[in-house]
Amino acid sequence: MYWCNNFRFLHRLPDNISDEEGAVIEPLACAVYACKRADIGVGDTVLVCGSGSMGLLCMMAALASGATTVLVTGRSDEKLKIARKAGACKTLNISGKSPKDAAAAIEDVLGGPADATLECTGVPSCISTAIYATTRGGNVTMVGIGDLVQEVPLGAAAMKEVDIRGILRYCHDDFTTAVSLVASGKVNVKPVITHRFPLEKTLEALQTTASGVAVKVMVRCAEN
Repeated sequence: MYWCNNFRFLHRLPDNISDEEGAVIEPLACAVYACKRADIGVGDTVLVCGSGSMGLLCMMAALASGATTVLVTGRSDEKLKIARKAGACKTLNISGKSPKDAAAAIEDVLGGPADATLECTGVPSCISTAIYATTRGGNVTMVGIGDLVQEVPLGAAAMKEVDIRGILRYCHDDFTTAVSLVASGKVNVKPVITHRFPLEKTLEALQTTASGVAVKVMVRCAEN
């Protein structure tokens, strides 16, 4: 009876969305909500910290929201290559850089600080970089989930009047938006899927995910 009374939580996939693309709708809905929380709009310059699946989906959602330039940072050249294939305007490997040095490198690439930052790692050093690399009066939206207690430069955020915002999953209509974005071709989630395994190799799929070499891993229940 509960599910009958809450059928609004079901979303029909159009015929032009494959099962694989459909499996990415849920995280894409999170990215859509993150962009709404970050108030990303036409003409904005956006920094995305993290080149994993969530980072790439946030990049796509930011571009679909009207952002003019989106820079994706990460520590893996291979994942940053995938980010460019997926549509990132610019990418930057910040491996080995301190938060302030990474922020300076980001501003060099963008020609200035970002209007808004989507932090998709949950790592304290990346959160610090996000705060330093965001413009005065901008915002850093926390998409990645890290430790509940962290040491970050809140004083710098206060002095720059940078808002720090959190998100928890998504709202109901974000699923509808995510489905529409994929169905219309405005967002192509296919480049995010980097590895595929048959059902009998699910353990190997999980191990590949844990290794960090993949962006998005799919387990296929049937070959067709």
